[in-house]
Amino acid sequence: PILLSLGSYCIARSVAARMDFPEPLTHAWIAAHALFSPPDGIVVEEAISGGSDGVNSNLRHLVCDGQRFVVKRPPVGEDSASIAARSVAKFQRWYEREVCFYRELAGKSVMQVPRCLVAEHSQTSNGFVLVLEDLDGLHAPWERASEHGADKMQASAALRQLGTMHGYFLSTGAEALAEAEARWLPRMPIHVEFAAAIANYYTEAWRVVKVDFASELSPAILPIGDRLTATYADLTARLAQSPRTLLHGDFRVENLRFDAALCSGRKCP
Repeated sequence: PILLSLGSYCIARSVAARMDFPEPLTHAWIAAHALFSPPDGIVVEEAISGGSDGVNSNLRHLVCDGQRFVVKRPPVGEDSASIAARSVAKFQRWYEREVCFYRELAGKSVMQVPRCLVAEHSQTSNGFVLVLEDLDGLHAPWERASEHGADKMQASAALRQLGTMHGYFLSTGAEALAEAEARWLPRMPIHVEFAAAIANYYTEAWRVVKVDFASELSPAILPIGDRLTATYADLTARLAQSPRTLLHGDFRVENLRFDAALCSGRKCP
């Protein structure tokens, strides 16, 4: 099987978004909010080697009784780009959606995802905290695709898993999906009512791209780009109609892990 890695949810100041939850986390707090029984022992938060500050989230390691997890929180940056990113995250409800996914749908998904120990979100500040299984731990049975991308077996496994998940929420999981849609899960990644405005933005961006990358774009791609920008709003409205299924939203090879043992012979299931 393949396993998704950490994603795939703001406020003007990140401090407000994080004050609802202890930092660092304590064993007592984790035990009170855990989705399953946490390991015993002292909890230690550690910086992740190589850096952990991203535009949309901040990551740290959490170690308890020899088990390592990943703690995910809102970003800490106060630069204009980070503030803008958090504002978009609040508008799109990214943090709430990710927390609710792990609380309500992850256990139903046929596609494997990281086991989630804690998933909490504050409606007041839009702060959140996730404590997830570390897929890149020393003894984790998962491997990444190479820097050149997934090989044929990995790509095939990824597509089969994606199709299985889509099929499940079109059938057996349709009721759970409808319940989530009624409360927190949007019909489309971007608000349907803003599709026309976003189409205008893409049209202008595509015009600039065609000029700046004229030497890189093949003649065959130009009419495709023109057509996509012209029909974006209509396609969005059509895709939002029933039947609908659950989309990952950031399904790319960097967010996938493959079973190392089963893929060692390049026969990924």
